[in-house]
Formats: sequence, structure tokens, C-alpha cells
Amino acid sequence: MAVKWFLPETHSENALTLLKPQNRFIVPDRFWLEIANVLLSHIRRKILSKEDGTSIWRKCLRADLIYTSDMDYVDKAFQTALETGSSVYDSLFLAVALGNECHLVTADRKFYNSLQYTPYSKNIIWVGELS
Repeated sequence: MAVKWFLPETHSENALTLLKPQNRFIVPDRFWLEIANVLLSHIRRKILSKEDGTSIWRKCLRADLIYTSDMDYVDKAFQTALETGSSVYDSLFLAVALGNECHLVTADRKFYNSLQYTPYSKNIIWVGELS
């Protein structure tokens, strides 16, 4: 979802509504790999130039985020993935939200939908619902 702050994509405007001083963003270490992979994918598909991709990467690195270790949440992520059928990767972001008593905002509609009839539905927000 955070890449939508830097790239004009579907629901980018919704994602930008979160950038308010009172909001804090907690991300696991894996966040950086996901951001880098999205940018690299856009560069390789010629959606972004190398220069633009590098510029966006540098902006991402300066974003006001709170970092947390994957290892602090990987057990909960594994258990949640077993319970819900989601990937451990997606469940890691949910585990961070659960551990910090906050919401996970996601642009992954499939993941969001998979949690709608679980106890975790109250902890996840679809980016498309933001305004």
C-alpha cells in the first residue's frame, strides 16, 4: 500500500489520505524488500525509468516509518497463515498490526477478502475504502 504514496496507481489518492501527522506507520523489515521489488518490477516493465525508480526508492527510505524486526512477529504470522490460509508474507504485516493494536491497511484485495469472515476482519482495511 505504501508504494501508492509514490506511484500514481489505482487507489493512490486513497492511500495519500493516510499521510497525516497523527498517523504512525509500523512496518516489518520485509517491507523494504517488498517496496524494492515493486519498484524493480516497474523499472523492468518500463513503467518507470531507472532514474525515476531510484528517486522513488530514495524518497521511500526517508519516509517517517517505525521499523520492527520480522522475528518479533514471525511466529504469530505463521500461526495466522495456518489459521487463515494466507501466506506467511501477508500474515507478517497482519501480525505487526495485531501486535501493535492497530490496523493493517492493504492494497491486496485478495488478502483483504480472505480475512472478511475471520476474527481479523476488524484489523484490516482495504485501501479502496479510504477517503
